[in-house]
Amino acid sequence: MTWEDYANVKFQETTEIDESDIRITFKGSWFNSTVGTGAKDYPRGDSMVLAGLADKYPPTREHCGNILHEFGHALGLQHEHQRPSGGNLLVLDKKEVENHFAKQVKGQKRKKEQRESANSNILERIEDIETRNYTNLDTESIMM
Repeated sequence: MTWEDYANVKFQETTEIDESDIRITFKGSWFNSTVGTGAKDYPRGDSMVLAGLADKYPPTREHCGNILHEFGHALGLQHEHQRPSGGNLLVLDKKEVENHFAKQVKGQKRKKEQRESANSNILERIEDIETRNYTNLDTESIMM
């Protein structure tokens, strides 16, 4: 299963960084991706992290889910549970989420950045503004 099977999108691999919209690294300790055109804010840096998968072939079912999820972000999708209509379907422990993200990095400054990232990327609701479209909440979504 790939995004090309379900969305009107085609991916083309390139080794030319100036031609790329998504730049993937396998270094690091977690999975993440910039959302949509946010990758253009990092014209030379990596826009997606698929930590540790360089030597994992074929990827496990869990890894495939993580890869699809991160490419969903690259295509502009947010987390399903952050939508304005998400209600209280998923209640997260703020301290636990922040600590989980902070454990991934070394250094106090980076830990603070990761806690802030956890708030905006996991805990906070997305504002319900007219420029966004929403479908009904999908608890089976790869973006959940």
